Amino acid sequence: MSIWTRKSEIIITCAKGIPPFLREEVASMGLPVLSQGVADVKTEGILEDTMKLNLLIRTGHRILFLL
Repeated sequence: MSIWTRKSEIIITCAKGIPPFLREEVASMGLPVLSQGVADVKTEGILEDTMKLNLLIRTGHRILFLL
């Protein structure tokens, strides 16, 4: 399976106190929210979803696609 089509966990980091807003933003983009931490939100998707998040997310700092 190619890295472009394989689903993987995506971690989006943010400042403390922001995860509820980030969670809303991720859900509004049509991605599932797997969990919410103190300074991050976890979702899953393909590499293309990671690139879209990187371009469109407003409340997150880093978008990490786990290999």
